[in-house]
Amino acid sequence: MAIFIASTKSISRGKGQSAVASASYRAGVELEDKRYGKTHDYSKKHGVMSADIILPTALAATGADIDRSDLWNKAEFAEKRKDARVAREWLVNLPYELSAEDRKELAHSFAQTLADRYGTIADCAIHEPTQKEIDRGADPRNFHAHILFTTRTAELDDSNEIILTDKASIELSDNKRR
Repeated sequence: MAIFIASTKSISRGKGQSAVASASYRAGVELEDKRYGKTHDYSKKHGVMSADIILPTALAATGADIDRSDLWNKAEFAEKRKDARVAREWLVNLPYELSAEDRKELAHSFAQTLADRYGTIADCAIHEPTQKEIDRGADPRNFHAHILFTTRTAELDDSNEIILTDKASIELSDNKRR
């Protein structure tokens, strides 16, 4: 029987991290980071089974859409501080006993629940262990999802374009939440 494990961490400029670079690595794609003028290319990365953007249900119902590059560049530009938290990542293990489709549905359901609760956008990348990792001693049952969330809530502006507004309640300190 599988044991559930989940952890969360911040993607922070204070640690020298970028939301665009993080999304590029986790999704195994090439993304241009407009804030830093760099291109992050992880398109040769193996083990990425799927990578999908998950909008809050209210936004998805309007027919809104955003691509990965635009999303994470907006997340970077929304933050002004040099030590800002630009994204939050959830790392969730997925039971190897499930089929690939069931693992994807489980990860998407988890991401959708959090996106709806906090009004944020999720970028869900599902990874499988690669043969190279297994040869180095990794567990061949290590299926997992990297789910990046924006730290700001998403809304539609007057021209029906997705914008990132206020900090999500999960990102606020206890005092500010009260």
